[in-house]
Amino acid sequence: MTTVVHDATAVCELLRKLAARYAGLPVTSVLDNARRQECEVVRSLAAELGIESLYLPSYWPNLSLVERLWKLVKEEVLTCRCRADFTRFKAAIGGCLEAIEGKHKDAMTSLLTLDFQTFEGPQLRAA
Repeated sequence: MTTVVHDATAVCELLRKLAARYAGLPVTSVLDNARRQECEVVRSLAAELGIESLYLPSYWPNLSLVERLWKLVKEEVLTCRCRADFTRFKAAIGGCLEAIEGKHKDAMTSLLTLDFQTFEGPQLRAA
């Protein structure tokens, strides 16, 4: 379940809904480090509801598929290359993106796999 929330009140509402929907089951809420999610009100409510809070590191590009796409574009278009003007620069990026289904299909298949997330090791901290 993915939900966009805008303030601590909305995060608390989401936690209450999760606790009600999954009553009796262990629930872990995976959160980023936005202040609205990491504030004491949210931490206290999660603990009260028995919801484990798992906070992601502040920057973890492997969790973002667009970061992987951008990595490919940078390697193909920007690394060790110079463009004469901004128009050619934009055209090179556009050409790379247009070739995603053709020339770069194998690379994209590898980069955009859903088998990329791990929750092991010290990079994560539970609340």
